[in-house]
Amino acid sequence: MSYIVILVWKHMIRLTDTSHIANFLSYYYTPFLPVAHNIHFAISTGYYLAIFFLGMKDVDQVGMNTGVSENLLWIHEQLNHTVPYLISMYTVYHGSSNIMCTYEFNTATLLYSYLWLYVWVFFIYIPWRWRTSDPVYSVLGNDSSITMKIKAVCTVHLFIYFGNCFGRYLTNL
Repeated sequence: MSYIVILVWKHMIRLTDTSHIANFLSYYYTPFLPVAHNIHFAISTGYYLAIFFLGMKDVDQVGMNTGVSENLLWIHEQLNHTVPYLISMYTVYHGSSNIMCTYEFNTATLLYSYLWLYVWVFFIYIPWRWRTSDPVYSVLGNDSSITMKIKAVCTVHLFIYFGNCFGRYLTNL
């Protein structure tokens, strides 16, 4: 598959971008907001941990010459990994002070968050990887060991769990 085709469709493949769908769904079905919060929490935490502490690079930028300024790409990355989470966190926190709009973070929201992750893996990521050989995330690339991939998957699971705990904390403030 050509690199142009990958660039055209890549914005719909990442877990980050599918989490925007979760956010969108929460506007129409408000009890879904905890799931969107948990997914955004895991994505934002994982992204900044990988970039700042592990020194990983965004695989979309490695060796890519698109004519777009690196500074503009960096700004886009920061907005994409902070603003949606901050909006969901703000909504959860302020919604918890409104009796008509409270959000529950419980075992069900945790399981739905994991379900969101597994649906993404099996119905979006695996077919994309099989069709394009594009790892989407550098930690899932061919250069990473199986041990590193297992650690990454376990870490994402932990981040979703901690996101659920943090959401529960926010609603009890």
